[in-house]
Amino acid sequence: MKKIAIIAIGLTAVAITACAPRYYDRYDRYGYYGPRYIGRGYYGWNEFAEVEAALLVTGFPYDVREHPERHLPLFQEFLLRAQGVRRDGSAALNLCYVAMGRFDGMWEGNLNPWDVAAGSLIVREAGGLVTGYDGEPFRLDGRRIVTANAALHARLLAVVALHPEAGSVAR
Repeated sequence: MKKIAIIAIGLTAVAITACAPRYYDRYDRYGYYGPRYIGRGYYGWNEFAEVEAALLVTGFPYDVREHPERHLPLFQEFLLRAQGVRRDGSAALNLCYVAMGRFDGMWEGNLNPWDVAAGSLIVREAGGLVTGYDGEPFRLDGRRIVTANAALHARLLAVVALHPEAGSVAR
């Protein structure tokens, strides 16, 4: 997995790329042309508004074995509500997969800026919402994100609110 993000403070990013060469997937955003997918597919949102109909994706931080209580309760909450939950290991790619409709939504905590910089811009450019766990505006240093289409996003936030400690950073 390679992920590249060009971020300019006070300016719009002019070029970003997230790619998974092993799967022949590459997601680009250049200038003002919006996102594009180079590979086998297109950008497009599923319009699911209910968690029960959604296929979600998430990830676990490296400390999940030492502190499962920070991560598993929220995972269980979504597992019991959603149509399905997947975990495949790359927040950058998962954000791109949400943007193109492979997944309907994503939540994940304990992230770093390099995990979300490229993918979060691609999601927003494709028309999706990316926020923190409390619904606050997305920040690269926020560490916890929720993303989906507008209708589903609010419902994901409602589930996340049941476990406010979820995805917290180890101290």
